[in-house]
Amino acid sequence: MTVDSESSAETFPASADVPLRKKYGVTRPLSLTGPSQADLHRNEELEKFLRDSGLYESDEETRKREQVLCQLDQIVKLWVKQLTRQRGYSDQMVEDANAIILTFGSYQLGVSKVLSYFMCVRIYEIRLTVSSFYTPPTY
Repeated sequence: MTVDSESSAETFPASADVPLRKKYGVTRPLSLTGPSQADLHRNEELEKFLRDSGLYESDEETRKREQVLCQLDQIVKLWVKQLTRQRGYSDQMVEDANAIILTFGSYQLGVSKVLSYFMCVRIYEIRLTVSSFYTPPTY
């Protein structure tokens, strides 16, 4: 096994009929085999225990969380357009101004528990400045 200095990827020796391939990452996986029947059964038992313990959100709670994210997204988009207009940009630039809300962490992974918060980041256009976040909005 050699290490490619350009990409820090390991190169594994090829057999006679298989070309060289690169492996990315730090270590090799412990196993490439799928779960056994016992593993699948234990997984079902764990999921049932978590559901019975109230650690999963109900469908209603999930819908409410999605509605909040949608409202937050609309507020941020409106805010970006207002700031763009206040800064004196053209009507076309105001129309094109946009931002998006991205979630991450446990919520994005689908493992958030009941009543937990969700982390999100907003991505917006470069024409907004740091002072935009500390100036009260004018409506």
